[in-house]
Amino acid sequence: MEPAAAAFPEARLDETWPVHFATEESLAPVVQQGWVKLVNQRHLQQAVQGMDAADATGVARAHLEAALLYEQAAMVAAHSFIEVYENTPQATDPMGAHHLLTVSHAVLGDTEAAKAAAAKLPADDVTATWHAPWKAWLEGGATWPPDLSTLPLELGDPTPGSWPALPTPPHYEMPEQGTESKRSMGDPGALVAAALWHRRAAEKGGGEAFAAVATVRAGYGMPVSPKPSAAGALSYPQLFGSTLLSPGDGAFMADLHGPAGIGAVDTHVDTSFLAWMAHESRGDDGKISSEKAVDLVSELRLALVERAKARTNGTVTGAQRMFADAATAGAFWSLALVAEAQGDRETSGLLRLNARDKADLGNHLQDPVSLLSLAAWDANNRNVHRAPELLHDQARRYPELEVARYGLDVLALRVQKERIETPGM
Repeated sequence: MEPAAAAFPEARLDETWPVHFATEESLAPVVQQGWVKLVNQRHLQQAVQGMDAADATGVARAHLEAALLYEQAAMVAAHSFIEVYENTPQATDPMGAHHLLTVSHAVLGDTEAAKAAAAKLPADDVTATWHAPWKAWLEGGATWPPDLSTLPLELGDPTPGSWPALPTPPHYEMPEQGTESKRSMGDPGALVAAALWHRRAAEKGGGEAFAAVATVRAGYGMPVSPKPSAAGALSYPQLFGSTLLSPGDGAFMADLHGPAGIGAVDTHVDTSFLAWMAHESRGDDGKISSEKAVDLVSELRLALVERAKARTNGTVTGAQRMFADAATAGAFWSLALVAEAQGDRETSGLLRLNARDKADLGNHLQDPVSLLSLAAWDANNRNVHRAPELLHDQARRYPELEVARYGLDVLALRVQKERIETPGM
């Protein structure tokens, strides 16, 4: 029987970042402390604060990851609020819920729904201060991004290397209708403001490198955020420790989430390792088969280690194993996005869970952005068990993410009440 590594063309494996960085000498561009924090320890705040300002790629990567951390948290809140206050409303819901729905629909890219929600909010509502910039944005044409400078925050000017703090929630209390109860709330606009701040810092500190770096995380931004355009082949530092594998993967993922859609798989199959894996994972219906994808990715780790050790005279190093682990988890996260793009949420969910299971192996696999993307996916599916756990794990490092917990809390209460009121449950 042939070894599992034979399933992958050696030329494809040699293009991957784990094989490229197989030797100690090759790691020279990414041994600085900021990179260690970003890839080895997955600590975004320390990565942002520790990255060498002269390393444009490193600064762009760290700040973009931070921006997406807040964007995914905003999506956790957005999906939660829509599930609660729009899909399953109750008579006692606070009027301020219309503000929460305004922000939620805005970040999810539904401007018309945001306008409809804003029109129902009383002018003197307790959320008025937080609502004002969103109202102005909607009335001014709703061109992203909004000017959130009037929010009660003190973020300061976007400065590469800095990490501004958000005010500790709750930010206000919303009276519930027909009762004397009030609902404490953290405003999702704070998460959006922090995300926009870090995006600007990434652009400012990344300079010309930012366009390419943005493709590394295509598919992880808020739906309303501009989609990155394909910017050519990625450099290996731009790829290092990411959910992508080869220099051509950035262009593939950018096209996948652009006008090309799922057709990007065939377009990039010869230039992108991930597109090749997506192609090889197809079932008889032409879509990604979860079984085939799991089998293929399961073989990937061994294949990468085998090619990497060939560059160190047959000796396997700890770094080689760590990089192969990260690449394997990354392949699951990326193929989940491909499945989502083809409209197969079930397969996407299965692949996300496989990636999440890999993350239990160690800190270098605790990719906060990807894990929060699973929390947002769960909130959209009214899963009130795993999403809070995923958010809590990240909030221990980034307390500002507690803002999103308020959305999950009201979702959990609504789901729990539904189960109690459903006969026979």
